[in-house]
Amino acid sequence: MKTIKDDDYYTVAEVKALLTSLCRDDYARLAKIAGYRASISPGLEAQELLNEAVVRVLEGVRGWPRGIDAIRVLDMAMKSIVNAELKHRKVVLDHAKREQRSLADSVVNTETSPTMENDLHAEQLLGQIFGALSSDPEVLAVTMGRAEGLKGDEIQRQFNLSAKQYEAARRRYTRKIANIIPEE
Repeated sequence: MKTIKDDDYYTVAEVKALLTSLCRDDYARLAKIAGYRASISPGLEAQELLNEAVVRVLEGVRGWPRGIDAIRVLDMAMKSIVNAELKHRKVVLDHAKREQRSLADSVVNTETSPTMENDLHAEQLLGQIFGALSSDPEVLAVTMGRAEGLKGDEIQRQFNLSAKQYEAARRRYTRKIANIIPEE
């Protein structure tokens, strides 16, 4: 395995000389490559990407191996920048998704949480139900039995109802509730 030595890379002075020797056609090629690389990561501007790659190579942040041409080195620098940007965005997006899930888990469902509006609506609904059911003692018996979790025969025994009375009261109960609370 070959080890990389400092003399396998151009020095900062040599990099400056190599970059100043690039011609207009080289810059045109680099601009096209930068445009392609920037198109992979929305929000990155091609010229900014190329400038950042040049800065990294000039500052020695991105090494320039001897024998590799400038177009290839700058292309690889731009590719690294784009990959780092995409990885950063993924981390940020994953974090935002976790935060959103956490927030959603911590927020109480408004349909089940007691708010002033829900309380008022529930109070009005209970008033309507009680008004509709209270005038019929057999329906009221079915309602109370169901509220206690009793089955039909248990309701009949507890409230002294015959099977026929219970069944008629159960149907009236169902109709009255359906009129108050329409099915969605």
